[in-house]
Amino acid sequence: MSLLTHPQFLWIVSVIASVFQVSLIVGAFINQGAPAETGFKGWGRKASVRVIISFGTGFGWGGVMALRKGLPPTATLAIAFTSAVTFTLLMFVMLRFLFEKTKN
Repeated sequence: MSLLTHPQFLWIVSVIASVFQVSLIVGAFINQGAPAETGFKGWGRKASVRVIISFGTGFGWGGVMALRKGLPPTATLAIAFTSAVTFTLLMFVMLRFLFEKTKN
């Protein structure tokens, strides 16, 4: 079993990323979130803090749910990455919608 599919690792990633994810969502709703430009200078907007947290949340919970179903490590990893990409896209769309609404 690799580190990426170890149950304790997935739970730790899930819980920590979820705490940050909730704070980002609440901050966006009360208009106290970080500016849209927040990110790493070298990677530009593609690797913002929001994207990394969304990816971690999706990866962790997708992996936990796959392991709870008793799936093999390869399938668990595939589901975890698919879930991570889905969470990232949903967070991106939601925050773009919120930022558009707050600008007007």
